[in-house]
Amino acid sequence: MSKLSENTIELSLIDQLVSQGYTYFNGTDISPIGSTPQRESFSSVLLEKHFKESLKKLNPTLPESARLEAYQKVINLGTEDIMENNERFHTLLTNGVTVEYTKEGRTKGINVKLLDAENPDNNSFWAVNQLVVKENNNEKRFDVVIYVNGLPLVFIELKSATSEKATIRKAYTQIQNYKKSVPSIFYYNAICVISDGIDAKTSSVSAPFTRFLSWKTPKEVANDVRTELQILTEYMLDKKVLVELIRYCTVFEKEEKKDDKTSIISQVKIKKVGAYHQYYAVQKAVKQTLRATNSKDGDRKVGVVWHTQGSGKSLSMVFYSGQIITHPQMENPTIVMLTDRNDLDDQLFGTFGNCVGLLRQTPVQANNREHIKELLKVSGGGVIFT
Repeated sequence: MSKLSENTIELSLIDQLVSQGYTYFNGTDISPIGSTPQRESFSSVLLEKHFKESLKKLNPTLPESARLEAYQKVINLGTEDIMENNERFHTLLTNGVTVEYTKEGRTKGINVKLLDAENPDNNSFWAVNQLVVKENNNEKRFDVVIYVNGLPLVFIELKSATSEKATIRKAYTQIQNYKKSVPSIFYYNAICVISDGIDAKTSSVSAPFTRFLSWKTPKEVANDVRTELQILTEYMLDKKVLVELIRYCTVFEKEEKKDDKTSIISQVKIKKVGAYHQYYAVQKAVKQTLRATNSKDGDRKVGVVWHTQGSGKSLSMVFYSGQIITHPQMENPTIVMLTDRNDLDDQLFGTFGNCVGLLRQTPVQANNREHIKELLKVSGGGVIFT
């Protein structure tokens, strides 16, 4: 039996991605000195040439000046803080880039799309291995980076399961080291994946190791004997799933952090990406909502989602609400969050209040019966807690 080396794992992953419709490039070939250059310099983490082409493809009717302004906003996020830039970029990626356009003496704001969430196949998906980035006098070579429309959205760090020292924990540690030495690629990161070729786990760029979880098969798929990496690649890195995870199942929150040495408490920004069970539950709930509210034959009965304690039900509610509110088939829905305890109402309201970016509106908490009656008098729209 041949040794399962890191190179073998890397090539096997790329083969699977290609079979799922990804386009493969070796990092050397698309480097500034490669045969088909896509990067302007070795410090570039975007594929500038392809990104510009994608902007034109996604926004064919907009003037070139608008696309160029959007491009400049993406490559100049304004800070040197990973999490601040990551949130700024995520907002641009999911909501589009608003730029001003002057025509016939009138100035108006227009939206430039970076990602087509409604038609995932309208985006380009490239798997790039052995990508070399030079930054702050550091030179690093990355295993696999998934580029969507020229943007480095998924970072995959691989180790070999046959080496006792090269554990999945070491893969996580390697990403933390990269964040310090070449931080700019993580400004644009949506999801991180760590694997030893057999086990594979995924989470956000800010997540501790304990938050990195496996991605499992849908419930209807039983007895899948493949490795965790193969399952994650097929189901989470499926084009549609990946785009929906980024667009509808990603939020930013602030948490208090206590310094062990000084005991000083500060607020830190964290990013949360839905786990497999949250994604599957939300997508099923959205599907049933669209069926049940269909004006022709909908029965108005959506259903119930059962949760275990600690499964992240509050965020599942946020992900569901965000997708329903922005769904083109839903006409400005009103969402009412009804709880049976005041402390639970406050807790849930706080969670939703932290996720205004996804909800695109500020939730409201009803004070009493008369207040909720007033809030519900609107023809549609709003997230109401009571």
